[in-house]
Amino acid sequence: MENELSNNPNFNQEITPGAYNQENGSNKLLFVIIALIILVAGGVLFFKIKSGSSQNEVANSLTPTVTEAMIATATPSPTTPVTSVTGTPALTSKQQLKIEILNGTGKAGEAAYLKGQLSNAGFGTFTLGNADSFATDSAGQVTFYANFPQNLRIDTVGLLENIYASVSSQVTTDPGKFDAVIVTGKRK
Repeated sequence: MENELSNNPNFNQEITPGAYNQENGSNKLLFVIIALIILVAGGVLFFKIKSGSSQNEVANSLTPTVTEAMIATATPSPTTPVTSVTGTPALTSKQQLKIEILNGTGKAGEAAYLKGQLSNAGFGTFTLGNADSFATDSAGQVTFYANFPQNLRIDTVGLLENIYASVSSQVTTDPGKFDAVIVTGKRK
């Protein structure tokens, strides 16, 4: 093999001791430079991607989202404060209100009928009796006392208007034994 190489005019037989090491060192240097370029390019790419995603995260965190708490409801809640003229605590539950029902028509069972209707509407404390006088074609009458909440007054009159041909109502600030007194009238 040595003869074949020695006959080749391009072959240089003289090999100096440092020639092989210089060529090998150049390859190592080239490999290190390429590795550094790849490493730097990868680092730049990593930081560019990372900073781009953090900007998106910040933008997304600032974007408002609709939640159930933000949706307005169409049903208003009562805003009128309930006050008591007599200094007793205001009543807020239908069950707490004391209602006297008086039969004003003289027809048996009218007060009991109204008690059933008011019970179905959520009221709970009743006293039944007869009015001082009777009139078969009279209007239903309701007197609200100070502790009867305004929003429940409206509901109660509406309920009575569904039962009786006509209804009259009044409000008094006088303290009473009951929160409301209702005298039955002619039904529809």
